Amino acid sequence: MNIPPWNPAEERYPAESFVRARAQLAATLTGAPLEALKDEIDLAEQQSAQWSGAVASPDGLVDRERILGDVTGSSYVKLHRFQNEDADCKPRTPLERFPMDRARQAGWHMRGNIAASPFVSLVEAPSKLVVSRDHWAKAIANNASALHTYTVPKSAVWTPDDVLSKIGSE
Repeated sequence: MNIPPWNPAEERYPAESFVRARAQLAATLTGAPLEALKDEIDLAEQQSAQWSGAVASPDGLVDRERILGDVTGSSYVKLHRFQNEDADCKPRTPLERFPMDRARQAGWHMRGNIAASPFVSLVEAPSKLVVSRDHWAKAIANNASALHTYTVPKSAVWTPDDVLSKIGSE
C-alpha cells in the first residue's frame, strides 16, 4: 500500500489540525499535565505560524482555547482530594518501570502503605468519602482542612479495578 505524504495544502486549515493533533498526542501518549499541554499547544502554534498563509485559517490564528477545551474534555478528568498542604499531593517515590511492578505499588498504596508510594488517592465524588467503608478515606475526609481539585490525564488514572486486573493478568 502506497500512502502519499501529508500535504498541508489539501486540508482546509492544516495549521489548526496540526496543533490539535500535537495536543491530543501530548494528552494521550505522554499523559502531559495541564500546564505541559498548554505549552505543547503554544509550541505547535509557533511551529505552524512559520507555514505559508495558504494553510492557516482566514484570520491567521489558531484557536488555542478551543483546542485546549476540546482536548481536556476528551482526555482529562477532574478529580478531588482532601488534604492539608499542597505537598500532600506529591508522590513520594518514582513509579516503577514495568506494569506488574506498578500494579504491586498501587496495591500497597490501596492497603494504606503510602509512606513510599508513587501514587496519590483522588476521587470523583468527595462527598462519598465521608460515609465510606474505607476507614482511611473516611478519616482523611473528616480531618483534612481543604478539598483540592485536579485536572488529570485519563491515561494516568488507575482505578482499583485497573490495579486488580493488571495483577490478575500477569
